[in-house]
Amino acid sequence: TCIIVALLHGQTIEAWQEKIKERVAAQEGYPTPDELPAFFSPEAQHEARLHWENVRQQERTGGVSTPGTGPLRQLQLAGALGKEGMFT
Repeated sequence: TCIIVALLHGQTIEAWQEKIKERVAAQEGYPTPDELPAFFSPEAQHEARLHWENVRQQERTGGVSTPGTGPLRQLQLAGALGKEGMFT
């Protein structure tokens, strides 16, 4: 109710609707985009996709990662672990 009162500013609903029709016809305000932009960056989308692929793989294998695809392997590939699998 408070929002409607704030929008009307003492006008009747019909007067408010007519004002809005005129503003839309005159294209006042920001244009409405044809499609929504991506909510997450491409990098975040890629990371999420990798995460959920890993989750599905673990579900298929009973919670065991395929050799060479687990989180430690991911760190090693990223250069965070040394050749022996220890932090450098």
